[in-house]
Amino acid sequence: MIATRIEALGFRSLRYVSQRLGLFHVLVGPNASGKSTFLDVLAFLGDLQRTGLEPAVFGNAALGIPLRAVDPQHLTWMRRGAAFELAVEARVSEGLGDDSASAPARVCRYEIAVQVSEPLRIAAETLWLKPDRGADPERERTGFPNPPDPPERIVVEPGKRAPARWRKVFSRESDSERVLYRAETTRWSSRFRVPADRAALASLPDDEDLFPVAARFRRMLVAGVRRIAPWSDAMRRPCPPGASDAYRPDGSNLPHIVQAVQQKSPERYADWLLCFTRDEAHGAGIVAGPAHPRLRDWSGAMDVGTLMASGVLG
Repeated sequence: MIATRIEALGFRSLRYVSQRLGLFHVLVGPNASGKSTFLDVLAFLGDLQRTGLEPAVFGNAALGIPLRAVDPQHLTWMRRGAAFELAVEARVSEGLGDDSASAPARVCRYEIAVQVSEPLRIAAETLWLKPDRGADPERERTGFPNPPDPPERIVVEPGKRAPARWRKVFSRESDSERVLYRAETTRWSSRFRVPADRAALASLPDDEDLFPVAARFRRMLVAGVRRIAPWSDAMRRPCPPGASDAYRPDGSNLPHIVQAVQQKSPERYADWLLCFTRDEAHGAGIVAGPAHPRLRDWSGAMDVGTLMASGVLG
């Protein structure tokens, strides 16, 4: 299972983003433009499943979880919000779960709202099975950044009517410590009490017969997300011939990987560049390479000279 969309509302420098993902992306942009925060959405949700809310925020050296904030409010937009919201979508493999053979484009969507004011808690959390809405609509860009206006919520509030053809696998109710689980493959359902500092997804019954999609999605967040620590010195050195196609955490073989994917899938190569920058309100803006106003005649070159000359890197 692979993530196909990341959304964030009021999370650090991400005032609002909703970015569709492919199999491979190269993130470029000036310092403090939101690249690390964008990647941290997946890492934060994975840490939340493994350890709970407080270690995911304040860190746990023994488990290799970094300190994200000494004050939870520092995780919100402009450090002024009372909460932030995150959502991740992943495409469901054909044949997985109930009736997926007749609906191979189904998507699993996990969304969560974290209240940072006292007490620190998970205020809303839901896992959905939903149709794939397809590619994002094209919109004319006369400048960049030109981010969309942020919505009030990206999480469907408890008690609100679900969008058409969306099905809940579990959700926190108005009492945020009560969670209703509904099996994906049978009519089984049950309520459990899950503390508000513990993810309901982490507490999902460990039964892939009842929860084939949710169990695999949880595994993707917990075991399928790897932290990387690119080392500038290693990335400046020439990439040796015969380097592995498997990405090294220090980034030393990135040129080899980019060349390999360019040769294997040239028709998709242009979509792999995601450009980041800051808007006038200091929020992160994200756009795919071909849609960047300064890359209208871009031929797909990823070298630093091209990206600097175009202004993509500042």
